[in-house]
Amino acid sequence: MPIFNEDIAFFSTTAKVTSQTNILPEKMVLGKARKNYLFSSKADTEAFFQENDVPKHLFVDVENKRDFDLKQTIDQQLENVTPSSQIHAYKPNDVTMEAADLLISKLMNDDVAGKNILIFGAGNLGAKLSIRLAERNAHVSIWNLHADTAQTVIDGINLFLPRFSPKITFYQEIKDHYDLAISFISAEQVIDAHFLSVMKEKAFVIDGGISNYTSSFIADSESKKIRMLRLDVRMADEYLAFAAQSRLAEGFYEMSIGEREINGMNIVSGGIIGRCGEVVVDSYLHPTRIVGIANGLGGLLNAEEYTQQQQQDIERIRTELF
Repeated sequence: MPIFNEDIAFFSTTAKVTSQTNILPEKMVLGKARKNYLFSSKADTEAFFQENDVPKHLFVDVENKRDFDLKQTIDQQLENVTPSSQIHAYKPNDVTMEAADLLISKLMNDDVAGKNILIFGAGNLGAKLSIRLAERNAHVSIWNLHADTAQTVIDGINLFLPRFSPKITFYQEIKDHYDLAISFISAEQVIDAHFLSVMKEKAFVIDGGISNYTSSFIADSESKKIRMLRLDVRMADEYLAFAAQSRLAEGFYEMSIGEREINGMNIVSGGIIGRCGEVVVDSYLHPTRIVGIANGLGGLLNAEEYTQQQQQDIERIRTELF
């Protein structure tokens, strides 16, 4: 069963140079509000664990966005503090990506096909989101402080996009062109009011990097009835809850991935590449359904390919287990 009452907290870092160690808004995960901490230095991380109680389950950001390794630093602190605590690797950027994807889907009525979308920033998040949107047939353009970096990213992405997906392009200064813009830039106040000319009236603008837009952009956006939103990553709390539950609960891996012998016959499940002739079931521990006969290559034999012995094996397994 899922563990709904464990002591869980989240720990992360950020690439934003101006960021300080801080307590972020709590995350609603597995039915409870969970503490959420942001660290800007190794010294602050060490001080925190020397001065505070340590939760049983620590979800720790494993992306090295600063000049220190957060997981390694916390590992070292836990050696002398509470060996019963457990670290779970996680990537806050994945949660941010899910939140951005969900918000854009809501704003675009779950249909971005044919929409012109501008992404400010060619870094980790900007590149990942551009792939998702292009794969859903949006016309994506990227702008970056360094145009050559943006073009390199664009060229790389276009190499592996599906054949019939619209190719990503560099930012085009076309009047009233974009339906939506979203920013993922680590610097503050770099998107100024002149970019408003390329936005359609009543377009949407999302600040994903926090404080990416200048005050003049925000003030003047009203003239085109543009709706501005700051990305709230809590939109993806359910995604994070699912990931946390999968880590903490006895789930698919423990119950389904494995094999065992039943009266001289081997059953496999959960992705085990069975030897040709082995019986594949839905869960080797608690089977409720026979999937078929393994072909030895990771797939199944067609029913018409079954030997008489294999047909008998299936019936014996069915009789034994069900």
